Amino acid sequence: MRQSMSFIYGLDGTYFLLAVSVGLGLGQFFQMYPLVSSVIKSIGILYIFYLAYRFIVATAPTQNQILEPFRFRDGMVVQLTNTKGIIMLMVMFSEFFIPSADMISDIFLMSTVLVVLNFMAHLMWVTFGAAIQKVLVRNPSLFKTQNYLFSSMMLAVGFWLAAR
Repeated sequence: MRQSMSFIYGLDGTYFLLAVSVGLGLGQFFQMYPLVSSVIKSIGILYIFYLAYRFIVATAPTQNQILEPFRFRDGMVVQLTNTKGIIMLMVMFSEFFIPSADMISDIFLMSTVLVVLNFMAHLMWVTFGAAIQKVLVRNPSLFKTQNYLFSSMMLAVGFWLAAR
């Protein structure tokens, strides 16, 4: 679990910055320049395909082997290419944000609450992952099956995003 914290910090720290940016007007920029959104989407799709490939070629770890965890940078790349997440932020601010005299504080508060919720969800995700990893280390064929399943799901998402 400790090894995943750097990835989570990259994921959620970047999402906080994106949330604040969208709250301050980045969402309008993406609406004015849809080509930028398309480029980010394409990069995101390629990254999803890359991750699917990484799942396919991964070998089952041994009890003593230390896996290289995803890093802060990986979390940043995932979040910066997450066009659905950016669209969600645009919807969140357009639907739930009520401008006030203290607009900047309100944007930071909404962004902070969202990221705290994400962080808690990511902690649960990592906790479950750490528990299931113990089972997968003892059963290499189950590890490979899981990787094929995850890779297939990532490929399906990548193709679905590309088709939209």
